[in-house]
Amino acid sequence: MTRKLCVLNVHAPLRERLQQELKTTSELVRFVNPPTAFSMLYPAELAQNRRMFAEIRRWSDNQLRTQLAELLQIEEKIDGDFQAARAALTDSEWQIGGFEGYGLGGKHYGFKAMPPNLGISLAESGESPE
Repeated sequence: MTRKLCVLNVHAPLRERLQQELKTTSELVRFVNPPTAFSMLYPAELAQNRRMFAEIRRWSDNQLRTQLAELLQIEEKIDGDFQAARAALTDSEWQIGGFEGYGLGGKHYGFKAMPPNLGISLAESGESPE
């Protein structure tokens, strides 16, 4: 959600501001490693995710289920606009891996590999890998 909201609300205005600022910067900055909206926002996104995961560790199962249901509803509402905004990203702003799709529909192909990689046997717990 953090990335989706950034792509929807922050990337375009930040990209425009950077393009204006790059007009007066050195050639080294402009042509060798110019900043992008993604490169500027990614550290903040990681920090936000760390804070969020620290917070949700304290939540009960009921709180987690309630929040998940709310986030999935929000995600469903913004996903069309996000996909359109994502299509407009430059190559340098495109995040390989598509982490912003992990919540889409509550499923992602990578989820099935996570419990075994963490040493959790779903067969023993009675949980479904979906």
